[in-house]
Amino acid sequence: MRFSRLLVRFCGVFLACIGLSRGQSADCLERTLIVNVTDHALQPTDLSRENFEVTYRGHSLTPESVYYTEGPRRVMILVDVSGSMNDRGNFAKWKIARMAALDLVSTLPPGSKVGLITIATKNKTQFPLSKDRQIIADWLEREETRGLDLLGGKTALYDAIESALTQLQPHEPGDVIYVIGDGGENASNSRRSEVEEALRKSQVRLFTLILPPNVTNSATVEVAGGHQLASLSSSSGGFVETLGLPPGLRIVNERLKQEIRLHTVRLALQISAFYAI
Repeated sequence: MRFSRLLVRFCGVFLACIGLSRGQSADCLERTLIVNVTDHALQPTDLSRENFEVTYRGHSLTPESVYYTEGPRRVMILVDVSGSMNDRGNFAKWKIARMAALDLVSTLPPGSKVGLITIATKNKTQFPLSKDRQIIADWLEREETRGLDLLGGKTALYDAIESALTQLQPHEPGDVIYVIGDGGENASNSRRSEVEEALRKSQVRLFTLILPPNVTNSATVEVAGGHQLASLSSSSGGFVETLGLPPGLRIVNERLKQEIRLHTVRLALQISAFYAI
């Protein structure tokens, strides 16, 4: 595919005072945006400012500068361990969540810092940001973590995102929060609007892997929560992946493992490599 000029559109709400970078004016006359550009799963690295056009409130602008950057990033992984992840004693949903987290831990570029927070009624920072990713991998693989006894309680998703933002302070360009869960939210003190504003100001992108709700809960809070989480992720500049699993899935076969693996490879690329305009 030949790139000539990419049209970048953002709504006024997103662009209004989007998290100021160092040196930017307080009245928001200058802004830095993170943009992912892909061509059949490949990311071109030689685009220039002439290839981008920003439209804002009907006005077309050519970016003052554009540069491509790739390298190690800082990622906080949030894994849902609430009761909704226990699908009537079915291990598949929880296995998929652990697998997705483990894949990202092992796929991010060398030098990346990773932390992990478990999402439940009482969110717990299992591991603060660190270059030592093996301790997270070991925890995800240990017998106590693989079992369903870990799962229980309600879902304080928004509080967990706020905790992750605190872990990432002071924020750096390219910081990411990665949520793995069914999108349920029924226990946070923080409100969705507050979390959306905090993400906007920090410029931290929220990526999500949304797992399907339990069969018995298909018409409850998880369904609505999944849509709200996807919207929150998109408004932050992150990407959303939804796994369409057959109802009552109990066996994680090789095809599903490969699907999760491909998702992780795309995710790692979007996190580590992007254009700043």
